Amino acid sequence: MGVRQNGKNSNPGRKYATKQFDLGRHYYQLHTGDRGANIQRSIRCFTEALRFFTAETAPLDYARTQNSLGIAYWGLPDGDRAVNLARAIACFAEALRFRTAEAAPLDYAATQYNLGIAYAEILTGDRAANLARAMECYTEALRFYTAEAAPLDYAMTQNNLGLAYWRLPTGDRAVNLARAIECHTEALRFYTAEAAPRDYAMTQNNLGNAYAELPTGDRAVNLARAIAC
Repeated sequence: MGVRQNGKNSNPGRKYATKQFDLGRHYYQLHTGDRGANIQRSIRCFTEALRFFTAETAPLDYARTQNSLGIAYWGLPDGDRAVNLARAIACFAEALRFRTAEAAPLDYAATQYNLGIAYAEILTGDRAANLARAMECYTEALRFYTAEAAPLDYAMTQNNLGLAYWRLPTGDRAVNLARAIECHTEALRFYTAEAAPRDYAMTQNNLGNAYAELPTGDRAVNLARAIAC
């Protein structure tokens, strides 16, 4: 999700922070053993890196580490899900202080996407407001995750924007589902069976769900499209 390694430098504190960042990333990517324990170790490593990757001395490394810390909290399977998501949102928002559209557009888009994912998964509070925030984040990410510059990231974001429209509990249901269908269809321009088979299958499934629930048009036709998806 936009994570990049640090370059070499001679500062011992920064070298230590880089090692801690890399260790945190490896723990997060480790899928053997206790997943929760691995992510907790990842969180400790990123937090330790932030002792030296400060906003004042290394703003881009600080932002990158905050983004990765947010991903770790988002992925944590243990504890209170609402609390973990709130921590993830705080980390992503902090990262965006320095991952700006002007300074690092693709990193900015990655963090906006991550922030959208976190808001979309909040099940407490105002569900419609949280989904609206998620949609704002996805739309902002799409300023830079374009079909030309980053086609698979573009498809990923379009698919998640479609899911947000599908889940939205307010507004005109038919309109929301029509927008979801547009987003999933757009995603399938790049999520092809050849290029990304699992993502293609997931998006086809999401498109089928939207057609199956569509309250307008010919019901038999909509269900036939859902079955085809």
